[in-house]
Amino acid sequence: MDIIDKLNRLRLERNMSVYRLAELSGINQSTLANTFSRGTVPSIHTLEAVCSAMGFTLAQFFSEDEVVVRLTPEEARFFENYKRLPPDIKKAVNDIVSESISLEPSTPMTSYPSLESSRERLPVPQARSNNSSTGRLTHLRISPSK
Repeated sequence: MDIIDKLNRLRLERNMSVYRLAELSGINQSTLANTFSRGTVPSIHTLEAVCSAMGFTLAQFFSEDEVVVRLTPEEARFFENYKRLPPDIKKAVNDIVSESISLEPSTPMTSYPSLESSRERLPVPQARSNNSSTGRLTHLRISPSK
């Protein structure tokens, strides 16, 4: 697999300039320009940031089947936050999502006591960004809900 060719192809498929990709990824524009023009293989950190900016993971990038699932910004934020959760909270989130999927669309979620009781037991994540230039999440604190 030619990493540079694949990155360039995916970037162009999204009608994304190197400048825009640099803005979204937080990687210096000259670093990305050198990557594409000189064929400099990016570091894992750079590659991960570029993939994230284009809406897919490193695993999806290196997938041989060439199927790339595009995530909306909301989905990408959800998965980034989910990855930072401890295992017990991930399980609780999975339980809530699984139960929510099985609900009838016209039925309000509040009418399901088991789901409500699950919510009451969940800690409340509190995110804080210290990086005003990118707005990226830098701290995530989990505290019991009240």
